[in-house]
Amino acid sequence: MSLEKSPSFDDLEKIKPGKKNPFPHWLRRVLIIMVAILGSGILLFSGIKLGARASIPPGGLDGCLVNTEGTPLIAEASFDHASTQSYEDGCFFFHELPAGKGELIVRYSGENWVFPVEIISEQAVTLGEMVIE
Repeated sequence: MSLEKSPSFDDLEKIKPGKKNPFPHWLRRVLIIMVAILGSGILLFSGIKLGARASIPPGGLDGCLVNTEGTPLIAEASFDHASTQSYEDGCFFFHELPAGKGELIVRYSGENWVFPVEIISEQAVTLGEMVIE
């Protein structure tokens, strides 16, 4: 074989391999339709799962527990299904409570004190100092 007839790198540009499609055209369409149905189903059912309460943003509640002398009290405070213990300064805070009317229950020395409270959406209701006798 002579040098003139040997393949060169210039000839490689002319020979391009054919692009082979790994998926038939109909299979690609089926996959796109399935992904679209699955995505819309997820969006639909995630909205249903959240329920009616999801449209009303939560609110907060805070206050400080003191005795008749003004000394801070460490006690348990609960509202709805949430419960917390007041800090050393007697203050407590609930950051996400469902909006609406309910009762704050304070437990101290084996007794319960009940305070009616209305939680306002997107606001922190401040009760201030609450005297526990």
